[in-house]
Amino acid sequence: MKILAFVDHDIMLRHFYLNGALDGALADPASRLVVPAAPMPKRISVSEEQLGGKSRVLIVPEHRERRQVWARLFHVNRLRWRSGEQFAYLRNSTRKAIGKIHTVQYALFALPGIYQGLRTYSDAVLQRQPNTALVETLARERPDVVVHPTVMDGIYVNDLLLACRAAGIPLVVIMNSWDNISTQRYLHHNPDWLLVWGQQTYEHALRYLGMPPERVIRFGSSQFDVYRRPARITEAEFRVRNDLPPGRRIVLYAGSSKGLQEIAHLDRLEAAVEAGELGDATILYRPHPWGDGGQGGEHLLDRKWKHTRIDSTMRAYLERVRAGFRGFFLSDYEDTRDVLTHINCLVSPLSTIILEAALLGKPALCFLPMEEESMHFKRAAPLEHFKPMYESPDFVIARAMGELVPGIADMLRRGDDPATPARMRKAASFFVDFFDAPYSERLATFLEGVVARHAR
Repeated sequence: MKILAFVDHDIMLRHFYLNGALDGALADPASRLVVPAAPMPKRISVSEEQLGGKSRVLIVPEHRERRQVWARLFHVNRLRWRSGEQFAYLRNSTRKAIGKIHTVQYALFALPGIYQGLRTYSDAVLQRQPNTALVETLARERPDVVVHPTVMDGIYVNDLLLACRAAGIPLVVIMNSWDNISTQRYLHHNPDWLLVWGQQTYEHALRYLGMPPERVIRFGSSQFDVYRRPARITEAEFRVRNDLPPGRRIVLYAGSSKGLQEIAHLDRLEAAVEAGELGDATILYRPHPWGDGGQGGEHLLDRKWKHTRIDSTMRAYLERVRAGFRGFFLSDYEDTRDVLTHINCLVSPLSTIILEAALLGKPALCFLPMEEESMHFKRAAPLEHFKPMYESPDFVIARAMGELVPGIADMLRRGDDPATPARMRKAASFFVDFFDAPYSERLATFLEGVVARHAR
């Protein structure tokens, strides 16, 4: 079975290739990983040799003119008027991303009638400028199936939809993250198959993409496959590595990518522990791998805390932030699994790690400091994919700085209840299906079935 797996960003490399999730799919020596270039500024940071060399990697470069057409359609579609907080967020975030001049132009293009004309004009432009490199690659390689992990936007996705349909090659698209289907919802047409995390994103695929139910598969998350395995280190080793006092409960503050005042949050937790408000707790801080430690994150390593530690595996990242680095850090998911295994509970502002903690049965608090001046956070907070978590009695929600410490105290109490781990795993199961078999093995089996169906 010959497979081409198209990956266009470091995040997808981290979640699907570097962790082995595509190993089974690419087991045939004729199968290849396809990237736009390696390395490629702002997209792929690793070299072709690090990805397996020329015997493993094919380069299909970005078609910039077509990409501009797709990007314009994507942004105009998001500016189209639809009622509700979800669509208001899409419009506001798009205006911020494209600037004032394009906002005026694209708002005009989004009007009824004009939008349909833009679609017709864009199709004509795309026909005049074919993605020759992509089409010729498919014709030359003749794969049995094409796989594309994606955020539902990017260099390849829409051109693959067109090229695979024209060539009669089945296309399997795999969502990358929690919000992809409900927020990145412009595709030229639907893929043959869409693999989603669980029940929530299955429902989103039907509602926002209009996918046929039989073509949407609840498949779990490739990056969460690591939680099937035990931690690499013992609790005692974990405490030594992070200078955590023996016997004290560990509260993990996991940072987000939303530009919040994480230093101030940690200062408040430090004071709460010192004042005895959190009993025998110690605070462990793990920054988001592309959140820069929040506002002022370059000063995190200068803090002299008594009860707060920084995750040892992320100190090098914060050193780079202090030196001026801003961008994606390819942290190791094995490190995240080791941390989550040995903590007692977790607090995080709108990060996927809340679900990861719940998958491991840990009490989790979603922190919503709505008084802060982070527009990215305020616009993201009402999004559709977060709402079931807010409504669930199993997740603790703190909606302001004043609710943070009482919320953590509540989590610590819940941690004493032997029924909590099972309850948290059940709560997480609405968002992410969890399987006994490895993701790589299940994906290879699924693709074999797709090829068999296509051959009939």
